[in-house]
Amino acid sequence: MYRILKGRNRQEQEAFIAFRSYYLFESRYCTPGQGHEKGGVESDAGYTRRNFLTPVPKVQSFAELNEYLQEECLHDTQRRIRGETRMVAELWQTEKAQLLPLPATDYPACASRPVKANPYSRVTFETNRYSVPAEYVGRELMLRAYPFRVEILALDKMIASHERCFGREKDD
Repeated sequence: MYRILKGRNRQEQEAFIAFRSYYLFESRYCTPGQGHEKGGVESDAGYTRRNFLTPVPKVQSFAELNEYLQEECLHDTQRRIRGETRMVAELWQTEKAQLLPLPATDYPACASRPVKANPYSRVTFETNRYSVPAEYVGRELMLRAYPFRVEILALDKMIASHERCFGREKDD
């Protein structure tokens, strides 16, 4: 559960605590009702929306949208921010030297659930059924649901991966 406490204090969700502990960063929250504390972030979000998402890009998938946005962001590193003498790319190189290295593997930002394969070699997540190899029928497995895919694991071995379905009562 997440709760706003007094001032900048928060009661964070366990999942977020695990995420920030994995990447070794600290949380810093704005004070409720003090919009001036986050003006720079709001301004940058508006800049991005106006310059990269207006008009709305014509893409066929989230993967294509992400590629487009990455290209736009890389192109944008050649501009100079008001009040700065160096380009964004130069400022990034200076800041990058101060950061910790990333872990060898990405944090599994997903919903994890124990599941059991039914007699039809299927596991269920949010009313939808996903197939697993027949030899796992009746076994306890772990399902990881990411935004766009579902993975099913037996211990630490991935045995199936499917595009995530957002319909209801569908089979994959």
